Amino acid sequence: MRRVLIIGGAALAVVLAGTAAFCWWTLREPSLQIARSRSPDIDLHSNRVQKAAERADHLLAEIEQTCAENHLRFVGSTHFVPTWAQFNPDFMSHPGQILTSVAIGSNDQEFKLREDNGRLSTYENRVFEKLPETQALFDPPDQPTWSKEQAIAVAAKFLPLFADPKDTRFGAPTADYDHTGAVLSKETKSGTKTYLGSWYVQWTRVDSRGHPFRGDGVRIVFHEGFGPSGVGINLSTPYQEYPSEPIAPSKAVADAYETLAGHWYQFGAGKYADWPVRYTLLMIVLPQIKGVYSESGLPATADAGRLAWEITLENPDLSESSSSPFRFIYIWIDAHTGTFLGNDTM
Repeated sequence: MRRVLIIGGAALAVVLAGTAAFCWWTLREPSLQIARSRSPDIDLHSNRVQKAAERADHLLAEIEQTCAENHLRFVGSTHFVPTWAQFNPDFMSHPGQILTSVAIGSNDQEFKLREDNGRLSTYENRVFEKLPETQALFDPPDQPTWSKEQAIAVAAKFLPLFADPKDTRFGAPTADYDHTGAVLSKETKSGTKTYLGSWYVQWTRVDSRGHPFRGDGVRIVFHEGFGPSGVGINLSTPYQEYPSEPIAPSKAVADAYETLAGHWYQFGAGKYADWPVRYTLLMIVLPQIKGVYSESGLPATADAGRLAWEITLENPDLSESSSSPFRFIYIWIDAHTGTFLGNDTM
């Protein structure tokens, strides 16, 4: 598959200065990667699969209707008939909380849904990869004809299909127009060209004070004039707000360096002590549970979010001889207690 948007994992932790980072997606890839391993033992006519297929079919009808109401082109079949299905433990599940997601797909469209409530996690319309417009290559890259405000206005028409803004607080949406590249073979000519660009519009979930949730939000991907080619959603972090004021960022930075010095088994004694602070950002994170890992290999997390200072340290040596393979280390310090909640790298 040419266009990939990976959900979850360390590679997704991108923090931009002064912005509410939406950290569960790589920010420069246009669509979604859903596990495609087939499960031959699953009966596609079973009640579990048919229930998911009906939900997918309903979503397609709503997407098509929204496209028609806004004079956008919908591509692909409007009636979803699954050719494969797979049931998996949800990678966002917490210890003691077993959730199941169903990935279900046809030749052209794929969905990932929570089995218990039918909520969409990811949607991908792969028909776009077969259109003449998206097969064309550009050098230099094509430029958008819409403004960011226009792109946000279009995406906002679809947002209620996937998340009710009345039930979830979102920060201000952001929009970026970006491309994927195609490395041409030596038999044609060398070099890199790009495919038709896509708009990426995303809403980050926030609390009542505007603090972003690390990993929670909605992203909608589309080409100009078309309906969505991809959607990604995660709004699952449980959280109860605390009335007390957070500790000072200088205290959190000091605690982060103390963590680096004390957790030698994880960071290496003193190895990162000279890394400068690049960003400090208040956000809501799920604390990691020391020594416990999920089936995906990621650290298991607690069952409730905490407000934390995310301290981003930048590698001062990016040369090939650098002693660390990482560019950034993210340290999460509890904004009320100053305790270490977890970390990530990139």
